[in-house]
Amino acid sequence: MFISCRTIKPEAPTVAINKAPAFTPVSSQIILPVRANLSAYFSMAEKMIPAEVKGEDNPCEGLRYKYLFDRGPLSFSGKDNQLKLSLTGKYQVSGSYCAKCAFDKCLVKTPTFSCGVNEPMRNISIGFSSNVALSPKYGIQSNTSLDFVQPNDPCKISFLQVDITDKLITQIKGSLQDLAKQTDIQTASYPFRTQIQGLWDKLNTEFPAGDLGYFRLQPLDLSLNNLRFDGNNLNLQMGIRCQPQFSLRSEPALPKPLPDMSNISGANGFNVYLDASLPFKELGKIVSQKMGDTRSEEHTSELQSRQYLVCR
Repeated sequence: MFISCRTIKPEAPTVAINKAPAFTPVSSQIILPVRANLSAYFSMAEKMIPAEVKGEDNPCEGLRYKYLFDRGPLSFSGKDNQLKLSLTGKYQVSGSYCAKCAFDKCLVKTPTFSCGVNEPMRNISIGFSSNVALSPKYGIQSNTSLDFVQPNDPCKISFLQVDITDKLITQIKGSLQDLAKQTDIQTASYPFRTQIQGLWDKLNTEFPAGDLGYFRLQPLDLSLNNLRFDGNNLNLQMGIRCQPQFSLRSEPALPKPLPDMSNISGANGFNVYLDASLPFKELGKIVSQKMGDTRSEEHTSELQSRQYLVCR
């Protein structure tokens, strides 16, 4: 009877510790519409382009001339990826025409001529257009062309059945086409990549996030797509592929080189996996601070979580 009523003592269970599966980073995508007013840049261009232009050509044979051009205000307008520049100005011209020259001397002299000198200067309209694009290295590429040179009240000058006005306009067009080429060279030298590098460095910055510690965007790729002009405004789409994370520990990122421009496309908005890496030791300290003298047990493992956010 005593044996049948004894207490049963079960064996202690074996504690198995399984390692948590690896927390594989997942890429997120952020696509933002960017709109910039270019009025300040147009004002800068207004100051950079001379308001007065002088020129002359003195060959022994043919048209000899000198001219003065005073431009009016520049007018900019944009549509799609094309930027247009138009201006009106006033000009005067004077010179002579030598039909035949020998031994650096004009054999057939003609009277001198002038237009807009000692009388109101003549009006002329000029227009340029420039197609603008971004290169994978974040360079600005432009292809500028002269659209028109239109004298509004042209000078009617001719000698020996030679139209001096047409010859003069041809000479002016050549100078303006050279100006268009110089514009493309100046555009290509603009330090746009340096500005994007500054943006990339800021995206790699660690930001304080209150009780959650620190936030890191951790960008991987960057894209600038759908560049188009709308009047004085520039519109484009900036895409960022990243691995955003909250962490209680400060882990400043090392400088990362700016990658070549990627092709990130899609609708504007956020498609984000937000990771949190929170050590229990630091969590315990925060809970203790919030709950006064309540004791919290410390562990060396981490709590990892992932939230998914979609925003349009």
